[in-house]
Amino acid sequence: MCRFFQRSMFSPCVFLLLSVVSCTDGQRLDMLQRKAPHLLQLPKPVTPGWEEDLAPEDLAAFQESLQAFAEELTAIDTLALSPLKKEKYAKIKKALEQQIRWVRQLQSAPSLYNLPEKWRALLSNPEFSQREIEAILNKELPQAGPYYLRARRKLIAPARDQCRLAMEQHIPGIAFLDTELLDFVSNAGFSEPEKTRLRKSLLTARLAMKEYIGWCNSQMLRQSENGTSGKIKQQH
Repeated sequence: MCRFFQRSMFSPCVFLLLSVVSCTDGQRLDMLQRKAPHLLQLPKPVTPGWEEDLAPEDLAAFQESLQAFAEELTAIDTLALSPLKKEKYAKIKKALEQQIRWVRQLQSAPSLYNLPEKWRALLSNPEFSQREIEAILNKELPQAGPYYLRARRKLIAPARDQCRLAMEQHIPGIAFLDTELLDFVSNAGFSEPEKTRLRKSLLTARLAMKEYIGWCNSQMLRQSENGTSGKIKQQH
């Protein structure tokens, strides 16, 4: 076990330094392993079931936590570890790198944020009854506007090819809202006031997607050398 001082005349910083120095690399690895399940766990999404729909501030805090964890992990001298500890180190490192990659994707891949694809899959999912689909849409449709606003706030380094892919996804996605999804809402067992509200939610979602397409296009143009290449015709 590490030698911690219960009472000391040293300052907190010196106390922390002495505590860390008094631990072997294997002991520090054990401590990191105990912290890993909590520190490497993704924050809960704003909308349940949409794992990419993290609040921007939660994603930023999670990224900082991962960076701090990575610094602690890389400070360990793997040459001083036993073969068993080295295996443990490799597993922790792999889990850390996986979460770091996911955070980077959330910050660079606009195509990850794709509500039409979610709703298309929902309508064709045989595991859900029509009543269940109605209940899900009743909850999710009004979330489209805030969802895409959060996406844009998180996308601090959007990749050009991912911007293009997102546009290619959402242009037919808007057509899906205007046809299949609108027909489902119109023919489902909602009351007339509910249908009116959901049609308004569909219009709001459509507008949010058009704005998202425009935003993706502006990011592409900003990254383009000549300022014109890569533009895609939008759905009107």
